Amino acid sequence: MRKNIWNISIQNGLMLHKSKVKIKAFPRIHITLIGMNETGYRINGGLGFSIDKPSIEGEIVPAKSFSFTDKRNKKLDSSEIERIGNIINEIFLSGKLSTNIHVTIKGDLPTHSGFGSGTIIRLLCIESLFIINNIPYTKSKLIKLSRRGGTSGVGIRTYFDGGFVFDIGHKAEEIIPSSLAEDKIRKSIILKRLKMPEWEIGLCLPHYIISLTPAQEKVFFANTIPLKQTDVNDTLYHSIYGVLAAVKESDKSCFESAVNNIQNCKWKLAERTTYGKKIFDLEKILLKAGAETVGMSSLGPTIFFTAKDIKSVIQIATSKMKGKDCSFIRTKPNNTGRVIEIC
Repeated sequence: MRKNIWNISIQNGLMLHKSKVKIKAFPRIHITLIGMNETGYRINGGLGFSIDKPSIEGEIVPAKSFSFTDKRNKKLDSSEIERIGNIINEIFLSGKLSTNIHVTIKGDLPTHSGFGSGTIIRLLCIESLFIINNIPYTKSKLIKLSRRGGTSGVGIRTYFDGGFVFDIGHKAEEIIPSSLAEDKIRKSIILKRLKMPEWEIGLCLPHYIISLTPAQEKVFFANTIPLKQTDVNDTLYHSIYGVLAAVKESDKSCFESAVNNIQNCKWKLAERTTYGKKIFDLEKILLKAGAETVGMSSLGPTIFFTAKDIKSVIQIATSKMKGKDCSFIRTKPNNTGRVIEIC
């Protein structure tokens, strides 16, 4: 069972408040943010697409009070779990719901790696709370309650439907990371959602490169913005005339060229530079191993790449790592979004 929860909830008189809910959800690759300036028509926005692996699985059961168990190797910290608990409890109390939830998170999708796992977990928790209490809802309601998508609306859209998403941001105001924009409800506009072509995608998760903390992200934003309008225009050109057009026309060569060019646009270059020589050296290894394009997802440190032969690139790159701890994954785009099962 998947997607249309209202139809599921009324079929055969199901009493969902007594059910167990399982949600399998998929990460997104975030290619770049765009409008990182403080003047002009709009700010923020970005583009990216959903992939099949690694995935995350939430198992949610009725409970008297909210509780959360994270069984992944790289998991949420206590402050992040507390924030989710506060949101769930606020919805529970304001909606006068009868049943709270216990959430168990499994799977191989790591947190703080550029996959948008925080947004995914928050949405699946809220969605499960409504399902278990047999309350119909809309995607827009879940997005608003999640308080995510304040900088880019890619992850909050791919959670539901997968695919490729181009978000054109929102009216100009303060620019801050999504993780710090929770108290500022800002609605972005989707310029386009497309089916992502079935191109094989390689992932490199460099465990030896430490991801940025939310505090470090805030410092990075403060030190990097605002960009000049010309720098934003540069990113916008490669994003629309390059990536968006390539996805629409299933033009892999154009997609690869545009993603490569975006890596050296002002914003994306600044993101990559936060990791310095480590990330640049890793990118060089992948390119020399045969990758056609190499990009960093969001604020990293996960690297995504394409190639004529992904398997060969992984084999060659692994031999060149010289003891560096990396995981490689072969994946493909996901064009359907999360899968819901009611047990």
